[in-house]
Amino acid sequence: MKYLHNDALSELTTFLTDLPLGGEISQRVLYGRLEAFSMKRGSDDKRYAFKLGEKFVASLETFATDVSALKQATRKRSQSAGVFEEMSMPLAKVGRRNRSCSFDTTHRELKAELAGVRQRSDRMTELPDFSKTIVIPSGLGNFAEQGTRRLMTDLILTLNMSFPDFDFAAVQPSDFVNLSVQKTMDRINKRLSDVALHKETFLKDLWTTIDSVMKLSECDVFCYQPAVSDDGDPMAFLTQTLTENHVRNNSLNVPPDDTTSGTESLSQPSITTIWSFNYFFVNKTAKRILLFTCVEIMKSHQREELIGDDDFAVYVPSTADANETDFDLDPDSAPAGGVSISLF
Repeated sequence: MKYLHNDALSELTTFLTDLPLGGEISQRVLYGRLEAFSMKRGSDDKRYAFKLGEKFVASLETFATDVSALKQATRKRSQSAGVFEEMSMPLAKVGRRNRSCSFDTTHRELKAELAGVRQRSDRMTELPDFSKTIVIPSGLGNFAEQGTRRLMTDLILTLNMSFPDFDFAAVQPSDFVNLSVQKTMDRINKRLSDVALHKETFLKDLWTTIDSVMKLSECDVFCYQPAVSDDGDPMAFLTQTLTENHVRNNSLNVPPDDTTSGTESLSQPSITTIWSFNYFFVNKTAKRILLFTCVEIMKSHQREELIGDDDFAVYVPSTADANETDFDLDPDSAPAGGVSISLF
């Protein structure tokens, strides 16, 4: 995969970066990014893709074995049921016996295909196509088809390049959803409707640019949408990557407003993700992928009161007898419990 620089996409990304949508103290902020990639693979991509391909084939082989075992068990149960039915018939009616089922050749043929291909293949494009024997539906298509597995590999490579601090090798085909171009446009327009208030021509400019780079009429659109697990938000990587530098730098330069006194400051902002999206626009003919990611967050600053040195007093023990039981109730004579001294 190779990043394809495009001035128009870069301008849109700059406009969508740290775009305020709310007030100063508690504000909604938008972070968006549009990146185009070539689907032509370099040497590192080919090695990574081949490892993924072997992993996919191993999982498909296991699946095919399980399916074959299930078929055999089902046929054995059917055969046993047929024999029991014959035994229960009257003797005069037993004219012939049902033909026993033949052995299942699916698994054997699959093994032979795998063995033959692995002897002569050293590239992912030569890995076997299981679509003739099994069907595994997913948002990308039938995962048993080699073309579907290649598409998934391209999407994983794109995620790895766009988010280099994370590895997406464990992504499953069920984590992707296929959408029409029109439905995708409607979803994005709804999410970015507030942005149009800042710039009336934004949505028009957005789709004109994407169409010029990708040719939308030839695109398939996919969304990475993993299931929520106990480990936390699976899309946290998106918010972390898009906001990490800007939120930290901007929090150091937040000017006080009219309600901020000289003894108050704004603490580091707390961040809450309101929504996020990611869409892959895939043009197989042009061998290009455009990844559009966006997140809206809420930044909330909590005021902290600054305490000056004058607010502190250091006390030393009283020179009075330790056994003295009377308390000094006159605050003008000396502070209770000791004598105050200046810090400096």
